[in-house]
This record gives sequence, structure tokens and C-alpha cells, in this order.
Amino acid sequence: MSTLNERLEALGEAIMADPRRAAWIEARDAQAADEALQGKIAEFNEVRNELMEANMQGPVDEDRAKSLSEKMNAVYTEIMGNPNMIKFMEAQEELSAMIQGINNRIQFFVTGEEPTACDGNCASCSSNCGA
Repeated sequence: MSTLNERLEALGEAIMADPRRAAWIEARDAQAADEALQGKIAEFNEVRNELMEANMQGPVDEDRAKSLSEKMNAVYTEIMGNPNMIKFMEAQEELSAMIQGINNRIQFFVTGEEPTACDGNCASCSSNCGA
């Protein structure tokens, strides 16, 4: 096995042992096992599909579309207020930040440059890139 592959395996093992990954797995499993939450997710998907179908038919029944949109938003609020979903989303953000950090370091070693999060809006930036 090459040195690069050996180090990649070591990185993979370190990621698997990281507490952020363990927290994400625990939170993922808890939200997946929450039957009430899964029911709300299914309800949200049903209402969203019904709204999409209603919007594709012409002419659009504005009252029905508004009612479905309001229902979809209410169910979404319930989903996002569920403690298991909150924990899952927090764990997902932590894991994503870890992965982004790893990717940024890899990009640095490949290109020799630190990655930037430039959005093209120079007004709020202290860099001198001139983008």
C-alpha cells in the first residue's frame, strides 16, 4: 500500500473515531427512530407534492395553493422544533464543518493556496483579491 493510501486510511480511521461523527450518528439514528417525527416528515412531503401538483395545473387555485403552502410551513415548523431534529441538525452542522475543514486543508496541499469563501461582495471583505 502506498504512503498516500496508508495516510488516507489513517485519516479515515481518525474521522470515524471523531466525537463529532459519533454525535452525528447518534443524532441521525435518534431522529430516524422518532416515529412522530418521521410521520411529520412524511406529511410534509405529501403536502409539498400536493402543492407542486396544484401549481402545475392551470389555472392555479390561489386559495388552495395558499392553504397548502401554509400547511406545509406549519408542518415544517413542527419538524424543525422537534428535539431529535434539532440535535440532528446541530450534529450535521458540526460534521459538515469538520469535513469542510479537512477539504480546505487538502485543497491547500494540492494548490498551495488557502481556500476562500468569497461571495463576490467586496464591501464586507478585508481581502485584497479584487474579485
